[in-house]
Amino acid sequence: KKKVNDEDQSSLIDHVKQTEGFTSRAIWDVKQFSNGYGTKAKFEGEEISEEEAEIRFAEHIQKDIDKVNNFVPDDTPKGIRNALASLSYNAGYKWFVH
Repeated sequence: KKKVNDEDQSSLIDHVKQTEGFTSRAIWDVKQFSNGYGTKAKFEGEEISEEEAEIRFAEHIQKDIDKVNNFVPDDTPKGIRNALASLSYNAGYKWFVH
């Protein structure tokens, strides 16, 4: 399967981080308590450093990128791949049709 290259990932990562913003203390966010760059907090009110937020974000977004890359055809343009990874980061994987 085609992978998103570093430049493509950088663009996606910057977009998602800018959209989410950074929050050190967990706050309610639609369906869960979130902190960092919109990742699920371990508990209500959890406070994390920006360094920990970066680690959690990187793990989460990489899983989303990998799922998209394994789902879409190899010739899917990078913009569509990035949009689907961003969607997955924010809404989960219910959009996948198996």
